[in-house]
Amino acid sequence: MNNPVEIILRGRERLARLAAIRALLQVVFPLTVTLAIALGLNKINVLAFVHFGYLLDAAAARLFQMSLLGLAFVQLVAVAIFAWRAWLHASDFMWASEQIDRLVHGRQEIVTLATLSDPARPQARFTRGL
Repeated sequence: MNNPVEIILRGRERLARLAAIRALLQVVFPLTVTLAIALGLNKINVLAFVHFGYLLDAAAARLFQMSLLGLAFVQLVAVAIFAWRAWLHASDFMWASEQIDRLVHGRQEIVTLATLSDPARPQARFTRGL
């Protein structure tokens, strides 16, 4: 038989990974669009000239391209911070046990077990007289 605490720990790791992946997936589209515009700016400039007769100055286009690449870098740093925070929040032992309890309809049984056996707080076990 598997140890229930190990099952909660594995579930916690998986929930933390999924939370970080969810945070990363939320920025995939905006980051892709920003990079596509930045890297394809020359083609966009040519299309604008062909269809509208307007050509962006080379210095202004280069400055706009560098600012878009800077924006993409800021987006990447921001998503890394958000993914790290989501991972930290989801790697909480009690939160993970609550999520597992909710999914298996455990009527607070898993939460009670996790409260009594939280590996991050072994002193709590001795204060309860176990």
